[in-house]
Amino acid sequence: MSRPSSSPIAATAGGSKAAFPTLTAAIAAGPSGATISVSTTPMSIQPTSATITGSARRTTWRSSGARRDSIGARGGGRVAHGRRTLTAVAPGVNGVRAGSRPRTCAPRVPNGLAGSPPASRRVPRVGVEKAAAPLHSRLVPEAEATTDASRRPTWQEALPPDERRRLLALHDWRSWQSIATNWGLVFASFALVAAWPNPLTVVLAVFVIGGRQLGLAILMHDAAHRVLLKDRRWNDWVGNWLCAYPVYSDVHPYRNYHLKHHAKTWTPDDPDLPLVTPFPITRQSLRRKIWRDLTGQTGWKRLKYTLKGDIAFTPGFGIKSDTPGFRTFRGMVVTNLALFGVLAAAGRPLLYLLWVVAWFTSHMFVTRLRSIAEHSMVSDVTDELKNTRTTLARWWERLFLAPNYVNYHLEHHLMMTVPHYHLPRMHRLLRARGVLDGACVVKGYPAVLRLAASRPAA
Repeated sequence: MSRPSSSPIAATAGGSKAAFPTLTAAIAAGPSGATISVSTTPMSIQPTSATITGSARRTTWRSSGARRDSIGARGGGRVAHGRRTLTAVAPGVNGVRAGSRPRTCAPRVPNGLAGSPPASRRVPRVGVEKAAAPLHSRLVPEAEATTDASRRPTWQEALPPDERRRLLALHDWRSWQSIATNWGLVFASFALVAAWPNPLTVVLAVFVIGGRQLGLAILMHDAAHRVLLKDRRWNDWVGNWLCAYPVYSDVHPYRNYHLKHHAKTWTPDDPDLPLVTPFPITRQSLRRKIWRDLTGQTGWKRLKYTLKGDIAFTPGFGIKSDTPGFRTFRGMVVTNLALFGVLAAAGRPLLYLLWVVAWFTSHMFVTRLRSIAEHSMVSDVTDELKNTRTTLARWWERLFLAPNYVNYHLEHHLMMTVPHYHLPRMHRLLRARGVLDGACVVKGYPAVLRLAASRPAA
């Protein structure tokens, strides 16, 4: 075993001696490795074995009433007591100077426990295990035990388990309320045009209905995550017949497609990637896309891909349902015939054209805007708080563009099984607790459109 150098680095525990025994650790680098000496009062901790070969060592510790644990690789030390551990880092870990902050993204090493050896004796990076707070606060000086006040808490820290359970709780009546509200606005639009038929009311109805068609798609999206209704059979049945089929979609193929998006967000396997990577674009290009949406060109293209069973709606992407188009087509025909029948029974069969026109025009526009807002033009695709966007919507945006809280997309990606009616509360909790400081959150969809059209013209 190598002889310690004459100037070891020492860390002495502070805090209440009556509450926990004092521990003193000396860590020093020798010619071929490192040594650790530990003394405790009154608890006895003694090394039972030690082996050093070249630059690696393994020391096993035994403590009265504690489980056995071990440390390995030069430059790292860990003392175990019960299930709580402290990692002490000897000179050279991560290549940092004593008292300096590591240059990597690894957890911060307490000051006084890290140093920098000569370049010829650099060692591989050693993982640093974070100690539990009660033990850690007694094994390092008080000033070092405190966390950095400027550190942003993680969303897991901000939402303890009991809070998460409340956010994940399903309330069927809330989903039925959303379904009724969406269909209520659709029939209110029909009634508006029936009572005052003029170009202004027709345009208003088309945009309200288009937004509610997106709203029904969002409720289908909840059904795809199995959070629309508690009973899974009713979840899928209602998700299809009252939400998906009327807007020519299907819960079952969408579920497989969409869950892959969650699992592979911003990777080459993300099926939504072709929808977001072209942005930002020029103003002229964005105007052309919106024109194609509002004139029905995009809707006609989407209809053709849906009939072929390509649920990605992207040429050549090749995501097919098991029964290409047939089941969705049957459901669409039945539900749309039912809608037409209701309007015909009311003596206004031509009002059904508002539904069709809205699907081909305004619905395509708000669907595109949703896709742009959720993942395009983000600052860091590797950061879960920066690769997905929440858009703070005003009342008129919630009516026309962002139904059923679809604008809280960042929160949805953090916990994808939170039902839509709990997303605003989740957003308020995360914002109040500092998690969203610096996150991808913008105010209003006009700001999203400005970002989308921010590429200079050639």
